[in-house]
Amino acid sequence: MDPPVITLREELAAISQGTTGLRTWEAALRFTEVMISRPDIIRDRCVLELGAGMGLVGLAGAMLGARSVWMTDVNEQVLRRLSENVDLNRPLLEQGSGSLASVSALDWEGFDAADPRWERAVDTVICTDVTYDPSIVSALVRVLDFYLARGATGWMAATIRQPETFELFVSCLSDADIKYSKLDVDAIPKWFYHEEEIAGVVVLQMTKDVVP
Repeated sequence: MDPPVITLREELAAISQGTTGLRTWEAALRFTEVMISRPDIIRDRCVLELGAGMGLVGLAGAMLGARSVWMTDVNEQVLRRLSENVDLNRPLLEQGSGSLASVSALDWEGFDAADPRWERAVDTVICTDVTYDPSIVSALVRVLDFYLARGATGWMAATIRQPETFELFVSCLSDADIKYSKLDVDAIPKWFYHEEEIAGVVVLQMTKDVVP
């Protein structure tokens, strides 16, 4: 049987309509390859994706057996296009794994842990290519900490364009007592075309001790 084909409507330009979120980036491609090789990461799990962009990772996760996938972003144009992409692939989702796929806005900088909207069951948190701006790193880690402290496992894939920003992210993880380990991505087969000039992608697994 042929593998499922995900259809995405996105832009080719790096920046379009004032945002970088209207195209799929390198780390999203690489992490999708990780999930293809390691479906245990998302199978039967309730997945939250932070900074979902055009939805490749979330849709692939749904088709690879996630129980549910909650895709979030903050830019209105990105959210509209993301919702369109989920609808484009809805028939495939319904024919395949039957995973529930949903889209909503989640602003890391305005995140309120007391807001009942965020009290969803989440087993796995995924984020790809979201550490490009040092000004939002601490807010991202605050959201990660909220779910990891409740027992979720986190996965982050990043293309190292600015090493100092990635180092800031890792430092914020340590400050929040979030444990992390690097996945050996060299052992993961490549299924997509990758731009050779793009720096290597780093994939981290993140956990936190749950305090009763």
